[in-house]
Amino acid sequence: MIYQHPALALRSFPTIIEALTAIRNAELPGNSKDVRLLQAILSRISVASPRLAGHILTRKTAISSFDWNITSDSAAGQDDLVEKRLKKTISAILSGVVNEQLFGTFALRLSWNPNETKEIVPSVDYVYHPTELEKDGNVLNILEGNDLTRFTRKTATDSPNIVFGVDQGYWIGGLLRSIVFHEILRNDNLQEWANFNKKLKGIIQGKAPSDEMKDAGNALKNMIGNNYAITSKDVEFIFNEMTSAKGTDSFDRFKKTLEDDVAIAILGQANTAQLPNNGGSRASLQVLNLIRTDILFADMLRAKEIINDQLLLTDYRLNTKKNATSTPYKFDFVFDEVNDVEGNARMIEIADRIGVEMKKEEVYAKLGFSVPSGDDEIFSSKPSTGGIPFPPNNDSTAPTDIPMMKIDNQGGRTK
Repeated sequence: MIYQHPALALRSFPTIIEALTAIRNAELPGNSKDVRLLQAILSRISVASPRLAGHILTRKTAISSFDWNITSDSAAGQDDLVEKRLKKTISAILSGVVNEQLFGTFALRLSWNPNETKEIVPSVDYVYHPTELEKDGNVLNILEGNDLTRFTRKTATDSPNIVFGVDQGYWIGGLLRSIVFHEILRNDNLQEWANFNKKLKGIIQGKAPSDEMKDAGNALKNMIGNNYAITSKDVEFIFNEMTSAKGTDSFDRFKKTLEDDVAIAILGQANTAQLPNNGGSRASLQVLNLIRTDILFADMLRAKEIINDQLLLTDYRLNTKKNATSTPYKFDFVFDEVNDVEGNARMIEIADRIGVEMKKEEVYAKLGFSVPSGDDEIFSSKPSTGGIPFPPNNDSTAPTDIPMMKIDNQGGRTK
């Protein structure tokens, strides 16, 4: 059972005091510290705030939108086998690695089991919640127990069944800690704004003689419901303005300032909450226009490091060499997603004309094609050898037996 912050049982957001208390508990020395209060608050605001949730989704979708591959120095086809057995686990890592920066930690628990071909294949058994993880320098501890005061720590470092990441920041809570007070203030501001809007319509004050008070009250109720009322000439209704409409601008500016700060913290710039509707290769390039490339590439580099140093190394040890310290294959993202085929074709034509030697694989790749094998059915737009050639008109070897059309004097056509 996931640990729950006691104050968030009936509320979506904590108070400023509750957040400060959680931060103090997370920074206590040694085994006295308890990061669960803070991580529970950060987890709540990451979903309770729709704008923040959208920023987080943008960042996670950004890293997941790129294609990737596994390459090696081994025999042909080995890359495909490794990629096939690790594909689902790598997708889970790419989806969760952003949490390392958001919360300061992330971890998955894997199980390795043989398949029908005797390969040892990983599967994701469990995705750890931020409240179950504690960083201690570069060491990751897994917290077990959801009691308010009692829990145990278990070190996850160097475990073959745990894939994890710990950020390099000196404080606990990652990026979300830097904006926790922004989100609390934004939520408080929205509630105050809602109350303000209710008061914009003002208040109706009724004046009437003491013996007509009851009738004046009934008339006011009827007026609100039916837009008319019948009263004596001694009854008067006064509409009092309780707030100034100018206050709306103050709420709006304050809210926008908070939201811009949050967007800068998560995405690197403001007003970049939307992603393309469709994922894939072309979406990858569009994503680069939505978020700053330094943040995206930092996430990608960290994902590469975790996958190569942890997942691929364990896979190689279990399937090939037990005591290996490195692997002959590596994971990487595919950046050259969209080729300028027309430009590449011109470049290849010029290179061929001036005698530049080119690898067949690279030429086909630049054109977006795969190199055909001996068993492939080949498509060719060249005319067959049995066709009739049509040389230029100035060629003296042009066939003379081809029927020609000419225009007679009356505009008709004759053979």
